[in-house]
Amino acid sequence: MKTIVVISMLALLASCNSESGAKVKSSEEKLVDSLEMDVNKGHNTGMAKMGKLTRYQQAASQLRDSIGTLPAAAQLKMMAYGKQLDTLKHQLDSAEMVMNKWMDEYRFDSLKDNPELRAAYLNTEKIKVEGMVGLILDAIHKGDSLLKIVRPGIN
Repeated sequence: MKTIVVISMLALLASCNSESGAKVKSSEEKLVDSLEMDVNKGHNTGMAKMGKLTRYQQAASQLRDSIGTLPAAAQLKMMAYGKQLDTLKHQLDSAEMVMNKWMDEYRFDSLKDNPELRAAYLNTEKIKVEGMVGLILDAIHKGDSLLKIVRPGIN
């Protein structure tokens, strides 16, 4: 009887070890996981900056509008700064538009049943996200220097 119990326990242990329940991921699945993490990290980085980007859009518009209310001679003196504000506002608006467009078009669950095609899709999305984050950070960097001249407390 003891022999049967010991054999049964060994058989049970052997089956548990061979079917641990943990699926071993293929290199393609690991690549997909890595690319998903990169895309999500880029998205999160961009989203974290959107509040600041919006504040800078508003500040640039307000400053530009304020320049328009000045007397003609003062407007003339502020012309170069006004053009810089226009350029900054356009850059901020473009960065926001690219972010919104990417979020509208990105399909989180796209090609889940085909790791090879999903990896290709996510690689393309990673490139898009990196470009999008670059635009956002560049626009904010320019806003940091241009807007803090006039509005030192803006963040």
